[in-house]
Amino acid sequence: MNQEYTSGIIKTLKENGYEYTWGSVTVKLAEAYGFCWGVERAVQIAYEVRKQFPSENIWITNEIIRNPTVNQRLEEMEMKSIPLDTEKKKQFDVVNEGDVVVLPAFGAGVDEMLVLSEKNVKIVDTTYLGFLRSGIQLKGTRRETIPQLFTENILMRRL
Repeated sequence: MNQEYTSGIIKTLKENGYEYTWGSVTVKLAEAYGFCWGVERAVQIAYEVRKQFPSENIWITNEIIRNPTVNQRLEEMEMKSIPLDTEKKKQFDVVNEGDVVVLPAFGAGVDEMLVLSEKNVKIVDTTYLGFLRSGIQLKGTRRETIPQLFTENILMRRL
């Protein structure tokens, strides 16, 4: 995970007391920075998936988190995104029985869970637990109903 927190700019800021001026712009970096616990957990689980399933097809229903570096690394690990049609609807027909499907930190809708359950895939749910507790509204459904409906189909590994 440390590689996601590093860059030339971050290095310069840290070497200069977390503050640096480029021309007329001064940038300050908080001494405590990085991903929140739920996002870090989701990323760690996603990275672990390839180790746990070295030869299976692995699909991601959406970006694990909204971070291009993390998402690029997952692509490099041969984790594929579910393709979208011209209307931006996910095309789950590419997912086959026995494949592994990773749900992102911000969850999945009940409609997606139903499709995946019918396909008999291995589901790795990286959903941030705060979403489950808060009952955030997703696509007209309450997210906390999903674990109750699909408990036996969800693979969750605590790291």
